[in-house]
Amino acid sequence: MTQQKYITDDQLSNYSEESSRLAKIVGQLTGVEKMIQDERSDPEIIQQLRAATSALKALEVIYIKRHISSSIKATVGDSAPAALDRKLKELLALIRP
Repeated sequence: MTQQKYITDDQLSNYSEESSRLAKIVGQLTGVEKMIQDERSDPEIIQQLRAATSALKALEVIYIKRHISSSIKATVGDSAPAALDRKLKELLALIRP
């Protein structure tokens, strides 16, 4: 069973924004690497690691929301309630810690 991908024009336009976010995260991590090489203090490094982690989690949430949205839209047209139940279980598994 192949899964179709539903990508709207609006979602497509957001990919450049997400690429920009990812580039900033990579820049933050490169900065952390330099801080480690320069033997900066642990609290300074930890602060920058937390900032990068927060930015990465925010990017993850964007993708989770997109997946939830597209999955529900794709499933609504399906008349089988079992398909909706399967999709909801899949989505819930993504957001559980």
